[in-house]
Amino acid sequence: RCMPSPPSETEFAEALAGLLAAPDGAFVAQPGEPSAGSGAPGGGWLVVCERARDEGGGAALELAATNCIAGLFRRRLGPTALAEVRQDAGMADFAWRVFLRLFMAALRGDEGCSMEVRPPASEPLAAEEPASVELVLRFRLEAVVLVGRVQVPASVPAPSPTPEVDRYMQALRLFVASALRAARSSAAASSAGATGAGAGARAAGV
Repeated sequence: RCMPSPPSETEFAEALAGLLAAPDGAFVAQPGEPSAGSGAPGGGWLVVCERARDEGGGAALELAATNCIAGLFRRRLGPTALAEVRQDAGMADFAWRVFLRLFMAALRGDEGCSMEVRPPASEPLAAEEPASVELVLRFRLEAVVLVGRVQVPASVPAPSPTPEVDRYMQALRLFVASALRAARSSAAASSAGATGAGAGARAAGV
């Protein structure tokens, strides 16, 4: 396959700063349910995306994922790694700002884009390979959907299973899922309230 052209680190950093302009530079992604026939079990995954720095101090994205049972998975992606994702998705000619906007839209489940988390296999392909989850990103471009994939390796493995650990992990998973639903509902209500207040102020001529 053709190798992606060398990425422009300046363009990448500027695009990333513009798209993640919040003070903390982070957001919680919204995975969809596994697609039919994927062979992957149900959802329950939490994925966080945040601004970071690579080993050389350059701009990067960090993805962290967990379902509170399989372990914690983490990967830092600089322009070189994301250029490979862009290339594999058939989007090599897309400007960084456009590609990163679609990348984050897929993580958030916006603009017709989506993300699916495929859990690690029960056994790694090789003993020396760490377990990893696969993020399947679907980018909608009008009538066309392009697909990119990101492998996120294990950062902290899950503890050895025991009845006590299993009960704790299941309870923690339910708690985190409830907290996320509540946070999203609150954010949606706040956004709707702000939109309604702005419309009211415009109608009143404020």
